Amino acid sequence: MGYLIHIDGALTREYDAVDPTIDKKVLARFEEVARTGEKIAFITGRSEKWLDQHLLPQIDANEFLVLGEYGNFRVWREQRWWDEKAQEFEDRFREMLKERVAVVARSYGIKVKKEDRDYEPKSGELWFAPGVGILAVRTNPNGNGFGAKLDAELVHKIVRQAVSDSGTADDFEIKKTPVSTVISRKGLNLEHAARIAVGTLDPEDFVEQWYALGRTTDEAMAYDPKIKFVSVEPKASKATWEFLSKIA
Repeated sequence: MGYLIHIDGALTREYDAVDPTIDKKVLARFEEVARTGEKIAFITGRSEKWLDQHLLPQIDANEFLVLGEYGNFRVWREQRWWDEKAQEFEDRFREMLKERVAVVARSYGIKVKKEDRDYEPKSGELWFAPGVGILAVRTNPNGNGFGAKLDAELVHKIVRQAVSDSGTADDFEIKKTPVSTVISRKGLNLEHAARIAVGTLDPEDFVEQWYALGRTTDEAMAYDPKIKFVSVEPKASKATWEFLSKIA
């Protein structure tokens, strides 16, 4: 069997934290499963920097395929590489899109910090997570600023308007999460990452059954009939543990 694990949907303890904690108990269970020969890929939209801080030091890189930025960044058998299109996104679009988002956000009276940064526990602000081939626009989802609630819905509205105003909307894909809205090039998404994972881990098409675990909104990972999607919402890593205990 094979497993496609959306990190923020199935491996963390909570969905709507800006910087959720990876459940080490579940991670250890996946290590046990990997040692039996099962194929496992960890998938996320988060950056190389985030993976270096929160996941990669905790695992044996020979046991798992890790895909960051929906497949822009890959770690496999201790080797790292980037999709060349990620650098093109950074060179051509990332700073321009930041400026557009900042202009729209300020029209709502929202404060923006434009330098890439990790989580700051402040409400009522927008900032941009570290990245190369994507742009994640983030906030504290429970924050209130200037009398107006700045939640995931407003972040999404601001980003959509900014992308539309850029005149290049056809080049991008916009993905809403509980804590951010992510801008990427067209076709860079969970399905794209899942296809890379299956092609890398099972190039000869020997695996008869794959499981894709994540939020209800992550179902795009199950792009093929032999991939069964398992929603672990709303209990996240707890539900992942329960699922593994039944079948592995």
